[in-house]
Amino acid sequence: MNFIRIAYLDASALVALFVEEPFTARLRSGLASTDQRRTNMYCIVEALGVLKRKRNDDLLSVQQYADITYEMLAYVRGPTIDIERVSLTELDVFAQAEQYVTRHGLDFIDALQLFILLFGSGECFRGSRSEAFLVTLDKGLADAVRKEGGIAWFVRKEELPPAQVTRVLGADGQVRGRGIEQADA
Repeated sequence: MNFIRIAYLDASALVALFVEEPFTARLRSGLASTDQRRTNMYCIVEALGVLKRKRNDDLLSVQQYADITYEMLAYVRGPTIDIERVSLTELDVFAQAEQYVTRHGLDFIDALQLFILLFGSGECFRGSRSEAFLVTLDKGLADAVRKEGGIAWFVRKEELPPAQVTRVLGADGQVRGRGIEQADA
């Protein structure tokens, strides 16, 4: 049985991964310890909006904006960052996201990210010991994830990704157990 460590990046983590910010080195270093990095199209679009705002505010030159956008999209086109496919237009997804919006004051994109973390497809987990955690620079989102029983790495305050909390899924995708596991030396 393989152990899979999966980092779900929200828009703030995507931007910090490609735009030099105070926590970029920490983020890149921490992500090196993961087996998979995932996001969703909503976070990519949100990150593109942040890049546009940085360009419009003259925080990025036209060339920097073009280069960073190209690099980010190359990461999601290639094997570096996988796209989790889920739609807010699906009624059950929307209903759960709406509960997170109400309960935690999140916007719908953050609520969707929380939904994906907790209820994602699980395809990558089947037959594996695995850990999925959210990577964010947004304290409110990190707090909401933890309140819902998920795992979050709040990059602004935490030096390293969370300890390896594993969940064992059966062939049917149902959680069969959870526990702390030490990283292999």
